[in-house]
This record gives sequence, C-alpha cells and structure tokens, in this order.
Amino acid sequence: MPQNVVHGFKRYSNGSLVNLDFPGGQGTFLSGLNDNGMIVGSSGGHGVIYYKGKWAMLDYPNAQVTMLVGIGNSGMIIGTAELPNQFSPTAFLYRNGVFKVISVPNVRETEVTGISARLGLITGDTRDFNGDPQGFIANCN
Repeated sequence: MPQNVVHGFKRYSNGSLVNLDFPGGQGTFLSGLNDNGMIVGSSGGHGVIYYKGKWAMLDYPNAQVTMLVGIGNSGMIIGTAELPNQFSPTAFLYRNGVFKVISVPNVRETEVTGISARLGLITGDTRDFNGDPQGFIANCN
C-alpha cells in the first residue's frame, strides 16, 4: 500500500480491524455507518458506499467533488457536493435514486454533519449572511 494515504477501516466488536480502501482511490475517508452495516464516505473526490464486501460510487450530478457524510437505516444518504462556479458547497439528501438539496431558509450556507441511523434526523451547520454560525436539526420526510 502506498505511504501517506488515508485508509478507511472497520473495527469489529472483538477489537480486530480490517482496512477498507476504495479500489483505485486516492485515500478513503469513511464517515457514516448504519445498523445494517452500510458504510459511506469519499475517495478521490467521489462519494463511495461499502456494503457486504462490495463498493459503489455515488456522485451528486455535475459535482466536482462529492462527500457522503452519513446514512440512515432506511438507506437515506446525506452529503455535500462542490459544484462548478458555486461559492458554497451544496448539502444534499439522496433517497430512492433521487437527490434533493437541503437548504435552511434565510442563510448563506448549509452543511450537513450527520444523520441518526434509526430516526433519520439530520444535523448540520449554517452560516447567515453575516457569516455567523448556527446549528440545526432537520427531519426530512
């Protein structure tokens, strides 16, 4: 394995570890896990999913970079995408093959940071037009 590359890993309840590296990726950053064992993250600017020994890629349409942040037990995935000619990243929800933008009203920027596996509650941060931060919790039905 190349040196100075970030490796994803899975830790089992007995303490053993296994590396999880997206094939051909330039580092694997894993950031979310649901109760069914699905894991999401990013590698080389792409959103990645690992489940039962297999990898899949999930990229937001036309994004230069996609980062998957979390996954609920229902398969709902949240993440952030960097789009061309856009100042702020786009927070999104992916469910049943459809991407939807997550946007808190009357703020400049919305970023998702996590999702509860069982309830599907989404947490995140916003910045208002003065640049002041504020957290939020959302329930996206």
